[in-house]
Amino acid sequence: MISLLCVDDEPAMLNLIRRYLERYDGFAVTMASSVAEAFEILGEHSIDAIVSDYEMEDQNGVDFLSSLREQGSTTPFILFTGRGRENVAARAMNSGADVYVLKRGDPEAQFDDLAHKIEAAVERHRAERALEEQGELFRAITETTAVAVWMYRGGRIIYANPAAEEISGYSVEELTSMDIWELVHPEERARVRARGEKRLEGEIPPERYLVRTLRKDGTERVLDIYANNATISGSPAVIVTAVDITLTHQTEQALKKQEQSLFALLDALRDGVAILDMQGTVLYLNSAVCTMVGIRTAADAVGRNAVAFVHHDSTGDAFRDLQTIRRGIDGFPAEYAIVTVDGETRTVESCGRIVEFSGTQAIALSLRDITDQKRASTGAQEQERLNRELIAEMPEYILVQTRDGRIVFANAGAEDAFGYGCETDSLTGRNICSLVTQDTRETFTEHVKGVIEGKKTLPVEIMMTTGASKMPVILRATPITYQNEDAVLLVLTDITEQMVLERELEYHAAELKHFSESLSLINEKLKIMNSITRHDILNQLTVLLGYLEIAGEEAEGLSVLPYLGQVKRSALKIRELIEFTRDYQDIGVREPQWCNVQQEISSLNEPGATIVSDLGDLEVYADPLFGKVFYNLLDNTRRHGEKATTVRVEWHQTGDHAVILWEDNGIGVRPEDKEKIFTQGFGKNTGLGMFLSKEILAITGLEIRETGEFGKGARFEILIPGDRYRCSADDRNRAEDPV
Repeated sequence: MISLLCVDDEPAMLNLIRRYLERYDGFAVTMASSVAEAFEILGEHSIDAIVSDYEMEDQNGVDFLSSLREQGSTTPFILFTGRGRENVAARAMNSGADVYVLKRGDPEAQFDDLAHKIEAAVERHRAERALEEQGELFRAITETTAVAVWMYRGGRIIYANPAAEEISGYSVEELTSMDIWELVHPEERARVRARGEKRLEGEIPPERYLVRTLRKDGTERVLDIYANNATISGSPAVIVTAVDITLTHQTEQALKKQEQSLFALLDALRDGVAILDMQGTVLYLNSAVCTMVGIRTAADAVGRNAVAFVHHDSTGDAFRDLQTIRRGIDGFPAEYAIVTVDGETRTVESCGRIVEFSGTQAIALSLRDITDQKRASTGAQEQERLNRELIAEMPEYILVQTRDGRIVFANAGAEDAFGYGCETDSLTGRNICSLVTQDTRETFTEHVKGVIEGKKTLPVEIMMTTGASKMPVILRATPITYQNEDAVLLVLTDITEQMVLERELEYHAAELKHFSESLSLINEKLKIMNSITRHDILNQLTVLLGYLEIAGEEAEGLSVLPYLGQVKRSALKIRELIEFTRDYQDIGVREPQWCNVQQEISSLNEPGATIVSDLGDLEVYADPLFGKVFYNLLDNTRRHGEKATTVRVEWHQTGDHAVILWEDNGIGVRPEDKEKIFTQGFGKNTGLGMFLSKEILAITGLEIRETGEFGKGARFEILIPGDRYRCSADDRNRAEDPV
């Protein structure tokens, strides 16, 4: 509804205007026949628009308009007059008239045009008024709010409110002459400017974020800003609102650092710490818990329910305790079985309390892995049980006495041995000296005293009394703590049977010594007899071989000569066998000694065979007959090498062993005979040389084997353990195995 004031000094015209306009919906017409009356009505009523005639008795319409405008009225003013002079129209428009309408033409069309112009003027005035009110409201808000407001276009600040002055330290005049980016901290200026330019181009939407700024005095502030595009006076601009959250930000940063320090401290704890929400969902785990359940980081568990890590045997207890804590009952210890991600079951001890975490109630759990402790406890209990059973069943008599000699423990064996063993009559409580015979009591007390004083003591033999009889024992003692009291552990070993056995052993040892001396005498007589017999047999063989040589010369050309040759060969074999018995009898008789290998090789002499060797100062710990081994090897080359002309002897180290190599260029040994050649009796002659060599080497742990290739010569290897040879450092380095 438009409230309209019509001013005209002609009543008929007033009525006509009223009649026509009220025919249109939305008009309420008030009439005034003079300017004075009009001012009275304006002072009492709210009028949306004024329609005034130009020529009136007291004052014309233009002067009326000028008076209104001078009083500050902005009410729409329509000059409705019959005068169509241009100067009147110009004066009216210059004085602030909204519309100039002439009273001419068809009344219907005329008043219809008037109505539309009134409506248009009122709507325009209302719109302008609304804008003015909004502007006033904006100014009222921005001028009084604590939120800083900037408007900028192209980076240049075009508006700043008082709060912006307060936050920045600059005056409005200074701000409106500045580039807005000058307020941003240099470290963030490029980033913020790039975002602002993108926002102005419409590439990113309005957003809220934190920015560090610098005040005029150089102090740093943190602002929570919101930036949005706007159109001001037809040009694009940006409106920025900002709240100074420096103190809040500093507090948050301090809290964050404190929280980080707290979490770092929690991560350094050996015990686990878990924080759950009131439903049991994991919010935080420290490193100890991660290690406990076998996960890499807390992120692998956050968001999961803690019961997921609880063994099914403890799930019921965990749910029950969680409900108890929710009811406000906390701080009680509990024990659960948990399952690691690898499926291992472990035992943890837990204590939970209600705490505040990130502004909400939560449950803080301290967790300690007691798996090893439980196992150790179980093991200790089992060990204690085994110890009790072991002590109870030990053949030794175990006693524990206090420093003053009072028996506080005795095993079953001791109770039985000393004639006790029932509850009413026991060793416990008795004085230990009452069990020691008078003649060994001083030895006992001195031994125990030495143990108490920390002296190193050896077992001693004392005599104990068991009622009517005596019992010899070996006493061993050591200081211990028994039932939180200093005490001495006594271990008594009954040596009654041992003494009987010792007497028997002494008797048998005497018998054995007598038998050994007799046997030694017999062996010495046999040795003398063998030596005499061997000497006489060798002498007779020498005579026999001499006569055979003469007989062979005289039987030259006779048919008996081949038989004489066979007799001679048999006699020579008999001599070799006799010499073997002498050597074999001497094996192991004398102590082993360090033998220089090169000297033993150098003593060999075989016409027709060249021996090449350079063994340095290598020495082997062997039987004194060690040289006989090389003599037999050379004899083997001479007898079986056929075409052998050269023997090469060298040595090298293999691991922690040394190996002496004997190689000839003869025909070698057949594969099937490599092991047989070291057995007694194998071969074309006596078959005793290689057997004897093997036996001589075996005395000190040396071995011999044949490793050559048949047709390319024999190769014998003598294997020497690491502690059975020695040489200079240079020889050792030269003998390093090249492999």
